[in-house]
Amino acid sequence: MPCSHAIAAALKANVKVEGLVGDVYTINYLKAAYAEHVLPPVELDSDEEDTQKVLQPLQGARA
Repeated sequence: MPCSHAIAAALKANVKVEGLVGDVYTINYLKAAYAEHVLPPVELDSDEEDTQKVLQPLQGARA
């Protein structure tokens, strides 16, 4: 991603700002990244019991 100074210079020089942005920031790249199923990581050593714990907020903690 170009900084604000690079964008200003590009606009002044009539250069398309979109051409200064890498492919990884495009909608097509984002869609391709999520085209397959994205599954949560599997913990191999987890106990069934541990997944059922509900943690209470700390007293005095703010959301």
